[in-house]
Amino acid sequence: MRKSLGILASIPAGLLILSLFGLLLYLLTRCCDRKPRKPSAQRCQSCSLVIITLMTCASIGLAILNQKDKKQATTTTMTSTTTIVTVTVSINISVRISFSNSIFKLRQH
Repeated sequence: MRKSLGILASIPAGLLILSLFGLLLYLLTRCCDRKPRKPSAQRCQSCSLVIITLMTCASIGLAILNQKDKKQATTTTMTSTTTIVTVTVSINISVRISFSNSIFKLRQH
């Protein structure tokens, strides 16, 4: 289970590396280009860079939100389990006391 979570956690890191690589290529083509180009010539590259960057930010945000929800769910589950154990133990004790009282009354008669 932990290995699969590690693989899923590396997806945003891969997207971040990909977007940084795209930014590097974009800056290199803009800085090292000596010919004047139309603004629409690199529109596809800049749009894909923006989309990848937004996807990376969204996946990192979802990972953080998921981690917070998972921690809250785990805490709630632990609290509920503790409550169930406490109620079960108290029922067990009262049943034993009731059973021992009934046996004691039967022995007296």
